[in-house]
Amino acid sequence: MRTDRRCAAVTGAVVAAALVVGGGGVLWAALERAARDCPLVVPLGQDIRAEVVAVSFPDEVQGVGGRRMRVPDAKRDKFRLGLVTIKITKPAGAALTLAAADVTLHYYHGDHAEVAPCEGLSTFSMTNDAERPMELSESDGPGFLKQSTGARATAADVLYVDAVFYGMEPDSNECWICIAQPVQRGGFRSGGWRR
Repeated sequence: MRTDRRCAAVTGAVVAAALVVGGGGVLWAALERAARDCPLVVPLGQDIRAEVVAVSFPDEVQGVGGRRMRVPDAKRDKFRLGLVTIKITKPAGAALTLAAADVTLHYYHGDHAEVAPCEGLSTFSMTNDAERPMELSESDGPGFLKQSTGARATAADVLYVDAVFYGMEPDSNECWICIAQPVQRGGFRSGGWRR
């Protein structure tokens, strides 16, 4: 019995060494992939800050390409849209990409805590009173919307962007914008779903 275990351990060590030596390039590539950073992370911290500077509750928001989001007439006594203006302070020269799926509005209506997903993002502007064209999701939820800073916005140290949220109750108050961040340093490795 003892000899079989010892032989199996030695065989396993030889196979593992062969895999490291023979497949070192593959193993190294796998380690490099595992060490990549999470994509589309806005690096919030001391250098980059985001804050809510205005909130309005319209019945309808016009988007680019003729798209619009509106609260149906039958629901206007219960809900509105939340149009939130976010001020981002960042180092001049830092490029940002903001994904709608990472943006949520955490708020209270009365004493109830709620979270609403972002369903539209505007382009970035350097002043609060500038026109910011709005990209709206084609389905419920954030879809694949994202906005990136162009050359002028990247050069600026203060930016403004608008975000749209659906289903705001009439007593909505006290709100915070949350921009998702990864909860661990390394990403989870998945084999995907290929057949």
